[in-house]
Amino acid sequence: MRRTRSDAPAPASAAPARRHDQTYKRVFLHVVAALSLLRLLARGWFHELDLPTIESLPTENVGADLTRRFCDAAWRVRFKNSDRSVIFLVEFQSSGDPAMVLRTLRYSETVYDAIRANPDLLDPNGAVPLVLTYVVNTGAQRWTAETSVAGLVREDELPPAVVRATAGTGTAHRHEVVDLQSPEARQLIPDDSVLGWLAALEQDPWESFPAVYEHLASQCAGPEHKSFREAFAEWTAERMRATGAPEAAIRTIVERIIDLKEEKDMGRTYTEWAEGHRQTGLAQGLAQGLAQGLEQGLAQSRATVIRLASRRFGTQTATRLAGLVRPMGEEDLARVFDAVVECETGEEFLDRAANGA
Repeated sequence: MRRTRSDAPAPASAAPARRHDQTYKRVFLHVVAALSLLRLLARGWFHELDLPTIESLPTENVGADLTRRFCDAAWRVRFKNSDRSVIFLVEFQSSGDPAMVLRTLRYSETVYDAIRANPDLLDPNGAVPLVLTYVVNTGAQRWTAETSVAGLVREDELPPAVVRATAGTGTAHRHEVVDLQSPEARQLIPDDSVLGWLAALEQDPWESFPAVYEHLASQCAGPEHKSFREAFAEWTAERMRATGAPEAAIRTIVERIIDLKEEKDMGRTYTEWAEGHRQTGLAQGLAQGLAQGLEQGLAQSRATVIRLASRRFGTQTATRLAGLVRPMGEEDLARVFDAVVECETGEEFLDRAANGA
């Protein structure tokens, strides 16, 4: 399946929802998060999956008609004691889409086209893998759009004789919807899983963060999980920012998630921020978060973003960054912090920083 890239900017009005969806997508590019989600998607038969065989598939593909089609995540897993496999196609949606079932139909079609074009994608016995599509509703509103082609064409309104004679013909495709905030889903999501962390932070990030941080530190502290922690930190920052959290608090939270150190200090500092945020609002919360004068707080922020840049892009990038951030104020530094998690290379990051992030 051939990767493509689209540089077309999203409409300004769609930016917040798009960023919310994109941060979810980045979290679930990682196996530790994928397995958490697959446990929910494959409930009832998760035990049939040979988990060490899980692999991520490209999510931006070109179909047989040269039309680009995109889904947010795609994984392939073998079944235990079998030559067969299943492909999970997942779309994260923070708002409803009446035509979603047609989009997931196109995603499935594109995967089948790719398999036909590349026999290496077939199962070892020459069979086509099972392809399943899912929509994960990350928004606050319950999903109401149709989940099957049969529902979209209102098959139940057709003459009964036609429905019986054409059963499954042309209307067989459907996808499953998982509402992360629904009571049904919450009962199935363990609190100590990645899905549980996300759901808890969606409901109340200030109340939930200490427990989430403790789970994260116990399960994902090794260097092999650092890339996941960076993605999770980006998602957490967006969630905190949506509540009006002080940028100084968000930056420290991001750094501590990535490094997972000084957990006791993190808990005490976070509790102080949360109390200030709840009782006295953004202004006092910002003052408590900085806990130092404005100039000293800016100096600390500059040092923090330089450390983050060094860990992600190397010492050379951090050295060059130091001269760029020296004259920056709070607003410009906030943009540089965003660039740390959004940029893929050191050169891209420095270019963003040099141009006001």
